[in-house]
Amino acid sequence: MYSYVAPIGELAPYRYVVILSRYQGKLLLSRHQERDTWETQGGHVEAGETVTQAARRELWEESGALRYTLSEAFDYKAGDEHGSATGRVFFAEIETLGPIPESEMAETALFDDLPVAITYPGILPELWAQPSTQEFFWKKSELKSAFLLPVLAGGFFIFRRFLPGNSANVLENHLFHQNQQKGRRMCRGISDVLMHGQTIESGKGLCYDKGG
Repeated sequence: MYSYVAPIGELAPYRYVVILSRYQGKLLLSRHQERDTWETQGGHVEAGETVTQAARRELWEESGALRYTLSEAFDYKAGDEHGSATGRVFFAEIETLGPIPESEMAETALFDDLPVAITYPGILPELWAQPSTQEFFWKKSELKSAFLLPVLAGGFFIFRRFLPGNSANVLENHLFHQNQQKGRRMCRGISDVLMHGQTIESGKGLCYDKGG
């Protein structure tokens, strides 16, 4: 599976919306009744809806959010050998949560970082690692002082950011499958975030292009 992001409006028309929600300074994720993995709020854009209307509907249905500020973030595309779809990503700053309406979701929970058990490992880490996502969730001073360590989980390298002097993973993950396609960036050891084949800050020298 592949996924990538683009500026707002570049990948229209949209089939899906994704909402990255912040509540009480943490990432708010939802769990489907039939799964034990965690996911963002989001889903299909229904006939006659704008993407903003779809985002507001999905956010309420899957989290119970009552008062919040919603802002557009970026577009994304994801797919595999069977097809692809595009979507719009939103940021939600939630002030008030109510009970989850009767829906597919069983519960919500707050996280300092992406858990390993996520429903869409081929998509969510890419959205989470975007600089705009980092700035929305975390203070810029924390971003400058943090560093990444690679963790292997379920066949994926999840790069977890640590704050000096703090063992908690508090910033972003980024996903690298063990079998990357040709031309994608690979990483070894301690690195900084990689976005679209470029390093940010201290990652230079620790990453290389997979041959081809």
